[in-house]
Amino acid sequence: MITWGQLAKSQTDPEKIEEAIKRLINEHNADPEAHLVEGGSLKSHKMSEIIDHLTRSIVAEKLQSSAQVAECVVAPEGGDYTTIQDALNAGKKRIYIKAGTYIIPSPGISLTSDNIELYGEDKESVILKAQGGTDQDFYVLNISAAVKGIVLKSLTIDANKDEQSGEEPSVGGILISGAVTDLLITDCKILNTASASGIYIASSGANNVKIINNFFDGITSYSGISNSASENLFTDNIFQNSYGGITSLGNDNIISNNLVKNCTFGIYLQGDRNLVLGNLCKSNSRVGINVSSGKHQLVVGNKCYLNGSTYKEPGIDIGSKVSDCSVVGNVCVGNYGPGIMTYASYRCTIIGNICALNGREGIRIRGSQFLTISGNSLYKNSQESPGTYSALLLDTVSTYYSRYNVISSNTIDATDSPYGIREADTNCNWNIYLGNVVRNASTANISTQGTNNDVAHNMTP
Repeated sequence: MITWGQLAKSQTDPEKIEEAIKRLINEHNADPEAHLVEGGSLKSHKMSEIIDHLTRSIVAEKLQSSAQVAECVVAPEGGDYTTIQDALNAGKKRIYIKAGTYIIPSPGISLTSDNIELYGEDKESVILKAQGGTDQDFYVLNISAAVKGIVLKSLTIDANKDEQSGEEPSVGGILISGAVTDLLITDCKILNTASASGIYIASSGANNVKIINNFFDGITSYSGISNSASENLFTDNIFQNSYGGITSLGNDNIISNNLVKNCTFGIYLQGDRNLVLGNLCKSNSRVGINVSSGKHQLVVGNKCYLNGSTYKEPGIDIGSKVSDCSVVGNVCVGNYGPGIMTYASYRCTIIGNICALNGREGIRIRGSQFLTISGNSLYKNSQESPGTYSALLLDTVSTYYSRYNVISSNTIDATDSPYGIREADTNCNWNIYLGNVVRNASTANISTQGTNNDVAHNMTP
């Protein structure tokens, strides 16, 4: 039997298909421009990396031209320099830092030129530690100029909170106060700030900043990442034991695949057109994800578990006058307040979410209008006080009324709730309830209070 690979390519080209494949692979592997690293195989092809491992491809593309060869070595002994600042002052760009603890005095290390690359031998053993002192106010690393092409890799940046004294010390990790572009921070640990952010992007002009695969612990009073800029990427980071994970105030940012646990809050969002995708916010004492303001925000595929213990807050909170926000495909389980809550929001969509075993409502709509709430699964909420909280509640806040909403095709198991779907007062008017499946409520599966509502084709077995 002749196999496919033994066939000729065509009637005019006798080369066998298998022979052609082997030849093309050999030619490809011999091409030094085709791979991420010298000597790499077909598996490390740039396009393959970009398709299959987006964040790793970003890191690799950024590091491949410089991480192989350093201009100098900084080491406690035996290197070209003993301090990073001395190497920078000498005009060095690509700086390799050997293992050691480097004490950084105020005002910190300043990066003022394009294409500076600091990469450590190992993030566990290369420690940039803020010098202790009284009422100090500085960041360990500072980027204050409009520079580009900065890389920070495999460093521990310790703001040394325990040795900061005085009335109001403020010592942080990395400050970006210039309109930087093409900045990469990856594989770093940011620790122990004193009333300061781990990484603070203070300049609204910073652009194409990528903060990837870093670890934040002990960030006090502020967030691990505090961002004022637009069009940046924060992905695959871990935040724990801190005030907040990520605070982002700019537009068109991507916040994806981060883990925020045991903090005060998870992710706090303002601005417009941001994407919050695939994050896990777990066991934070307040809100998991808080969309505080803005338009056209996307909150997609996140998991919010066990948040809100302090004030019974929700897994996901859509705040006052947020409009055109989409909350899609999230899982909110075991939060102390509602799974998802809106407050005076407009034209938002809440679609395909799972809200289960939350302390209060599965979904609570507070004074919001023109919402589409469809295809959600609500299961056994009201766990704080069974028999108290409805599975899906619409109510009024001051002069903000829950009106003109469409609630359709939701599946609600209202076990432990008095109502499956409930309007709290007569101001909840002109809502549509269509095609929902609601069961097991102790008082009523669907209860409307307002006028001019349309309730049709629901199943309430």
